[in-house]
Amino acid sequence: MTGKTESLIQEQTYTGGKHGRPNKNRPDNTRIIISALLYADDVALIGSSEDMKQLLQTAEQHSRDYGYQWHPAKCAIITPTTTYYLYNQPIPVTSTFQYLGLPFTNAGIDHNQLVNQRSSKATGNMALLQQLGIHLYGIGLWPALRSYRTFIRPVLEYGLAIAALTANHMVKLDNAQNGCVKMALNRKASKQSATIVPMVLADLPSMKFRARTLQLKFAARLQTLPVSSMARSVERTFLWDNKQPNKQWKTITTNNRIHQRYNKLRNSNAPPNNPVHQAITEKRNEEYTSRRNKFKSISCMRINRIIDPILYQPAFSRDRHRLIKWRMHWLPSYPLKDCRCGHKEARREHFATCPLLQSLLIDLIDKFGAIPELPPNMHQLDHILNLLPKSEVGHIMGKWKTVWPALIRVLREIDFLSHPDDIFDEDEPAPEEALEFLAPPSSTSPD
Repeated sequence: MTGKTESLIQEQTYTGGKHGRPNKNRPDNTRIIISALLYADDVALIGSSEDMKQLLQTAEQHSRDYGYQWHPAKCAIITPTTTYYLYNQPIPVTSTFQYLGLPFTNAGIDHNQLVNQRSSKATGNMALLQQLGIHLYGIGLWPALRSYRTFIRPVLEYGLAIAALTANHMVKLDNAQNGCVKMALNRKASKQSATIVPMVLADLPSMKFRARTLQLKFAARLQTLPVSSMARSVERTFLWDNKQPNKQWKTITTNNRIHQRYNKLRNSNAPPNNPVHQAITEKRNEEYTSRRNKFKSISCMRINRIIDPILYQPAFSRDRHRLIKWRMHWLPSYPLKDCRCGHKEARREHFATCPLLQSLLIDLIDKFGAIPELPPNMHQLDHILNLLPKSEVGHIMGKWKTVWPALIRVLREIDFLSHPDDIFDEDEPAPEEALEFLAPPSSTSPD
């Protein structure tokens, strides 16, 4: 047995069927009856109407034997056919019940209620963060989106790994995430506004993709458990029944496109060391390519999927707003206004040839270097932004030490030229000052 895992040893004890499905001749097949789920002080009894009375009697006797007592008024039974008692007190009846934060009916997890609860709680929590100043005009877009990803998205995702959701459910989850992203932009969740650009800037996948990812991780982890564990026994005995396969489990696994890629990688002649990570990465890249092909604003961004450096590179608050709005095609802002040079309804394309901007553009290109021929929708600034160094330190090395301030000055001027009716009388600090925080402290010799 040396060198064999417990899971492998037990797999050999119970010979499995084709494709990892359970062999119906397994000796323990008829003895796996789950009648109770216990997690700390949360207990759920599961059984037919005939079994439930005996289960309640067992629970009552257990409490007497060990000196504790259940609270009948805090218990509930889902849609029973008769009245059940605990300590001669009737147990309250309900159509749904929360167990470990998930809504259950007599048919299992209530997917409609699950999605509604997750969406409502996540957007409510994000609204609280927005009130605390966690948004674009408060602490900044990147900290706001990181706060969403760290604290809010797990609330939205809870329970999705084991829930076979429909396309309509996925749309509701995506709408909830879009609402949270809007609040990170300091907008109302109900307001019509595109969120695809900030999601791509922060490398946030759709909620449909996140749900499929969580389901793959759960299913793959399940395969590593010993067959003696409860979760693995349930999967092998009930979920892969050839005569009547479980539809929800099939949706989570074989119908999951990320899971399909995982199986393909795992069964290849040269499987990767981590097929789960590889499958997720490949499908994420495909999602990004699809977004680039679908949205004009995304097609102007980098070919490779990364967290965009404009979110965290050294810049003053107003300059970062301009960088983000340029990426979102909100600069120049809508409705379009006439440029100060006289050009009517100046679009972003105009600012490649605007005579009032030429001196700053020439200075920027001189510092950056030659720019190749670009696609029709891409501006010169997009090309430069796509080549920004990922590291903050990169801005104080080489040409970027001068290119970055020149780029900021161009965006400041575009903001000025595209708002002819606004007054810009506030002096802004030189862009170079933002880089001073990255410079190493100068060493001084003692006198």
